[in-house]
Amino acid sequence: MTGRVFNIQRFSIHDGPGIRTTVFLKGCTLACVWCHNPESIAPAPELAFFPTKCIRCGHCFEACETGALRLVPVGGTSTPVGGGSVPRAEGERGAETPRPQSETPRPHWDGGVGGGSVPRAEKERGAQRPRPQEGWERRYQKTLCRVCGKCAEACYAEAMVMEGRDVTAEEAVAEVLKDKPFYDNSGGGVTLSGGEPLLQADFCADILARSKASGIHTALDTAASVPWAAFEKALPHTDLVLLDLKIMDSARHRTATGVGNELILANARRLAETELPLVVRVPIVPGYTDDEANVAAIADFVRGFPRLDYVELLPYHRFAEAKYRRLEREYPLNGAEPPLAERLDALAAVAAARGLRVKVAPGGRKPP
Repeated sequence: MTGRVFNIQRFSIHDGPGIRTTVFLKGCTLACVWCHNPESIAPAPELAFFPTKCIRCGHCFEACETGALRLVPVGGTSTPVGGGSVPRAEGERGAETPRPQSETPRPHWDGGVGGGSVPRAEKERGAQRPRPQEGWERRYQKTLCRVCGKCAEACYAEAMVMEGRDVTAEEAVAEVLKDKPFYDNSGGGVTLSGGEPLLQADFCADILARSKASGIHTALDTAASVPWAAFEKALPHTDLVLLDLKIMDSARHRTATGVGNELILANARRLAETELPLVVRVPIVPGYTDDEANVAAIADFVRGFPRLDYVELLPYHRFAEAKYRRLEREYPLNGAEPPLAERLDALAAVAAARGLRVKVAPGGRKPP
């Protein structure tokens, strides 16, 4: 069975008990404004650009066959370096068609000081690191991009990266098995997360079944906005469910995530009827989920779940801002701050007052 992942993260300590490997799957049914894995939302592969790794060597521009990637003089409009034709809109404005590569003006660079490494074949020829080029800037026209990945393949500095790759369940589990001694010593295992892993339910079931057959504890991290049939495929091979509940009011939930919560709550009730232990995780996002009424409503909803282990409050953080920039998207919560630690403690007390065991994940902000 083959599926699509965007990361396999070893030594995870926040996705279930012990030391774990978290397999992050592509695709999600929600579009939370605070999403900390924006590269997970779209099911298709995407290009991400890490500007601090870019050495401006021009290899990615040469690899681009559509003209989506261009290297142009800062503030200039002269013919860019790279393949492909000029977009129609530019042609109508009188832009020139790029000249053949041998005639195309190129930024000058010399061997010497600069970031990045040189491919082995070039090292063997005695090539030196390229010096970062001044006076040139990268331009990317997303509408022309076919997401073929050739630019990422050409980028040996790993500034251009494809988010999303297809792997077999066997390959994923082989990666997971590398850290089995750590799982055995810490009570850890493998966690499937995303995105929404159950959008690839057959792939999930295959990974979970292979992991259990190898004696590895399995956990499933889900937002539960999928048909119950997807759960039926994965749950027989699952030891623990991490259930994300965000907002109890369906209208507010739709505003913050793009969908209502009726299916999520129906699946949560069905999960409570299984024999699987359950951890409910609540993101605490200022202005969206951090009011006492919302936390109280979630606590009241889950307090009767017989196999509920605990409720965990996950404070909002700003680590995703850089990810949005890499994907060339606007960050929806620009300027938002993580919740104060004392606010998290107050919300934890609201849930604890309803007889629940509550944990607060690290990340609360200290008062100024």
